[in-house]
This record gives sequence, structure tokens and C-alpha cells, in this order.
Amino acid sequence: METIIARERTVEPGQQAARTKPKQGAAKYRMPKMPAEDAARQGRITLLAWNAIGRDAALVFLNTRSEALGGRPLDIATASNAGFALVEQAIAAQRPTTTSA
Repeated sequence: METIIARERTVEPGQQAARTKPKQGAAKYRMPKMPAEDAARQGRITLLAWNAIGRDAALVFLNTRSEALGGRPLDIATASNAGFALVEQAIAAQRPTTTSA
């Protein structure tokens, strides 16, 4: 009779090996959940920037520290309604202007 080895346990033919659960604990780190209001502001400012100045420019602008704003625009807009308004104005200032002929 042939013996099958599975997960450090011998199993006879016709038997199934017991499944072990993955380890829980220290190896798995979970970040604290962002408050719903902050998450909503973050989503709105990201979409606003994306639509106003384009994907690539929005990613660079939102994630690069701004001396004029005093920090990273994404963090500022996410933190408060007042910060959101400041970043919204900065995005509006970057919009490409269209001229009519």
C-alpha cells in the first residue's frame, strides 16, 4: 500500500488530508480604516483633478508636495472641507485654457 505525504502528515490512500488554515497574526498588518468623510473627499478630489487636468497630470499634482499649499494636495484635500476647497482652487488654476477663434 502506498503512503502519500501531505502537509507534514501521512495520509493513507482513500483518506483526505486535513486542510490547515493560513497563519493569522503578526505577519499580517492592516491599516486603520479611513473615516467615510475623508474617503469621500479623497475620491471627489481625485476625480475632479482627473477630469480637469488629465490622468497623468492629476497623479503628479495630487502626490507631489506643493509649497503653495504647504503639503501634498491629496492629504490636504482629504483632511478637511477647507483643505478640499484650497486644492480645488489649485486644480482650477491648472486647467488648460481654451480660446475661441
